[in-house]
Formats: sequence, structure tokens, C-alpha cells
Amino acid sequence: LFKAKDKILVGLSAGPDSVCLAYLFHDLRERLSLDLHLAHVNYKLRGEDSDLDEKFCRELADRLGLPVHVHREDLNSYKTEAGNLQAEARRVRMKFFYELLYEYELDKIALGHTEDDQVETVLGNLIRGCGLSGLGGIKKRDGVVVRPLLSTPKSAILEFLEKNGLEYRLDRTNHGLDYTRNRLRNKILPLLREDVNPRIESAVLRLAEIAQMSDDYLRSKTADSISQLVTSSFQGSFLVDLAGLTDLHEIERYYLIAELYRRLCSGERNQSGFEMIKKAVDLTSAETGKRSDLGCGISIEKGDDCLVVFKSCGELPERAVDIPGVTDLPEYNIRLYSEQYSIEETPRNDHGRMGAILDFDKLRGSVYIRQYREGDRFRPLGLSGSKKLGDFFTDRKFPSALRREVPLLVSDDRIAWVVGQEISETFKLDSQSRQIVKLWVTNFVKKVE
Repeated sequence: LFKAKDKILVGLSAGPDSVCLAYLFHDLRERLSLDLHLAHVNYKLRGEDSDLDEKFCRELADRLGLPVHVHREDLNSYKTEAGNLQAEARRVRMKFFYELLYEYELDKIALGHTEDDQVETVLGNLIRGCGLSGLGGIKKRDGVVVRPLLSTPKSAILEFLEKNGLEYRLDRTNHGLDYTRNRLRNKILPLLREDVNPRIESAVLRLAEIAQMSDDYLRSKTADSISQLVTSSFQGSFLVDLAGLTDLHEIERYYLIAELYRRLCSGERNQSGFEMIKKAVDLTSAETGKRSDLGCGISIEKGDDCLVVFKSCGELPERAVDIPGVTDLPEYNIRLYSEQYSIEETPRNDHGRMGAILDFDKLRGSVYIRQYREGDRFRPLGLSGSKKLGDFFTDRKFPSALRREVPLLVSDDRIAWVVGQEISETFKLDSQSRQIVKLWVTNFVKKVE
């Protein structure tokens, strides 16, 4: 979980687990040339006891000769809702720890979770309803976060502290029944141990280990599937190859859609549960155009040959473009390049559908990029008359979910180029052309890593 010369931040609550962890790291410090920092958060939830915890942590750091960083934040307003309190405390704590990690260029954040915490976490997740990830509980390593005591029972930690005469503080609220975790620890687990299985902890830990291995395997398979089957539109929507998706096992399809949903949530609270994801997966056999809501403002739509997982881009502003020149269009997530040539030096379009060759002199009036509007008409290359752009998209089997994402190059209120799709017959080169403009965009559609 860590190596020689690592710079490690140790979370210190003043309780036995984190105190034990601090002493163990301190004992290893010289032998492994570790750079250690301690961090404590005072939530102001237990009045004087909270302040005494902070004082204890400062004094412990002083005895160990280690720097300690303390953050104070009053969370009493969250006390009425236990779930919110625990979640907010964790958010505040981890935000502070990560800030220290970056500020002091540290390598790891070490936390004092134990085997007992793992049992309580898995049972709590099971009761609330969870998948393999929840059954797997806490991970020993989660990015830069490591938990060296996760395979150590609380009893062994208390024995170690007592044997070595090491002081710590106890949180008296841990012995109540106010929170779900406390009820599991103080009421439900003793009952299960006495009436159902005297080795209930071992059984839960086996379940967690198997679930964690299974979840890791499926996540690895999901990463492979995403790299093979998923592309991303320039606005970040995901297009999943339908034929390839159908070939996957149902659980692999579930994991893939769940992971794309998680990415689009981008830090917002995940609101989608098993039933919503499963309903989305079932769209593989639905009719084209069928949609399902995943929550968090994210939807999924069945296309002709793909599933589209998307978050509506909303209204995008019109943007004037420089021709010739380079125009950044951040709202559309593209950069538009254009170069002017004479007819004698006709360039090649070496950018495929992401590029276009147009008659420069036919670009009259203002030239700008805008998004699709209902009722837009367009004259596709080779067509004698115009047609509705919506019908053009339908003919191309282009998903309706992505139509408002597609940039349109417009000149004098006429669509000259449906970027990534087709140029207009009206603006193509002909025998009268004298000046040429070559256009291309970058960052339009990319493979997903």
C-alpha cells in the first residue's frame, strides 16, 4: 500500500484506530524514510469533547515530532438527518485531506478503517440495497487513499494500544443507537452473532472479498468494452455500438451503461439505481427513438445502430467565425480552421467528414456557427432541391438526441455545412469558382478511453 520514501498524510480522529495507525507509521518512518503529516477535522458536533479531541491530536503530533493540520467546520446544522450528517462529514474531511495532499505534494492518504468497519459497511450497504461494488465494501487501496488496518480486527488494535500503554480518546456517541452504523455495531451484529452465526464477521468478510474481486473483474471488462464500442460526441455524449453491445452478457451491458452514466454525472450526486440502469439496458431491444431517463439530467436513446447516453446541451449561442483563420468555439467544443486558396491550387479535403471544401465567393454576408433548429432546411450535395434537415438526419440514421449538438456553418441564413455530415450543394465548387475555402474542425468525435 506504500513504499519507502512515500509522503503520507495520516487521518487522525483521536480514536483508537487512527491513533494506532499514527504510531505504526511513526515506527516505520525512519526505517522507510517516510515523510509523515497528520490531519484532524473538528466538526464541532460534541461541544467540549470535540475540542478535547483536537487538543489530543495536537499533543500527540507534538510527542511524535510530526506536523499536524487541523480543519474546523461546524456541522451541527446537519444533526437532524443522520445520513446527511455522515455524508457531509465525509465530504468535508476528504476535501481537506485532498487539499493537503496537493499543497504538500504528498503521495498517499492513509485512513484507519478496520475489519470491523468493513463488516458494518457491507451489512449497511446490503440493507440499503446495493450491487457488487457495495457488497465489496471498503477497498484497501482507492486511488491515493490506502487503509493499512482494513484486515485488522478492532480487538487487536485495542490490545496493541493497551499493551504499549498508548492513550486514545473514545467517542461516546459510538455506543448509542442514533445512526444506522451504531445500530449495526451495538444491536444487530451481536444478535446475529448470538442467534444466527457466531462467526458472522468472517462470513461477511468472505462475501466482501468475493464481491470485490468480481466487481474489479467486471470493471476491467467494462473498460475494454468501452474502448472498443464507445465513441464520444464533441459535447461529451456517448454513442455505444449496438451490435457490439448486444453481444455482451447482460451484466456487462449493465456495467457499461452504469459507467457511462457515472462519467456524465461528473461529480453530481448519483441518483440512478439498479432498476433505472436495467431499464436503460433493455432499450437494446426497443424501437428506434425510444428514450429512458437515468436521472441527474441524463437520458439514453435507442438509435438505429447505437445507444446514445447523453446530457442535453441546451441552448448554444451563435458564434461568428473567421474565414480564413482559426476560430475557437468552446460552447461547441470545437476549433474551426479555414484557409483560402485560388482555383489553381485546389486543396484536398484530407479531414473526411470533419472537413469541407467550399466556394469562397458564395459565402456572402455574415458567416457563423449555430445549432439545429426545428424546421431548418438544407440542400444536401447532389440534390436538386432542399429538404428538412430533420429528414436529412433521419435518412442518415443520425440519433435525434444528438441533433442539437451538431454545429451548422451558416452563411447569409443558408446552411453551408452540416459539420461532420455533409456540405450544401449550393456552396460546392463549380465551373465558375475562382476562390476556395478549406475548412476543418478538431475535437469533434473521439474514442473513449
